[in-house]
Amino acid sequence: MGAVVTSKGQITLPAEIRRAFGIEQGDELVFFKHADGSLGVRVRRPRPFAGRGMFKVDRPITEEDIDEGIGQEVEARYSRTLSQPTKEKSPS
Repeated sequence: MGAVVTSKGQITLPAEIRRAFGIEQGDELVFFKHADGSLGVRVRRPRPFAGRGMFKVDRPITEEDIDEGIGQEVEARYSRTLSQPTKEKSPS
C-alpha cells in the first residue's frame, strides 16, 4: 500500500494506515532517516491542553492591550538599537 506525492509535496494517507496506527486529525508525522539510510516515520500526538494556563489573565485582553504591548516592545527594541555602539569600518 502506498500514497502518491502531489506537485505540492502532499500525500493522503490511506484510511487503513490511519486506522492501524490511530492517526487522527492534528497528529504530526515526523520523518527521519535511519542509520542504514531507510526512512522512518513517527506519529507525534498533540498533548491535550498543551500551553494552556501558562499565563494568568485577570481580564480579557483587548485589541488596545495588544497594540500597546506591541508599541512598547517596538520602542524598547528601537531604544536598544540606538544605544548600541556602531562599529567603525577599517579603511581598505
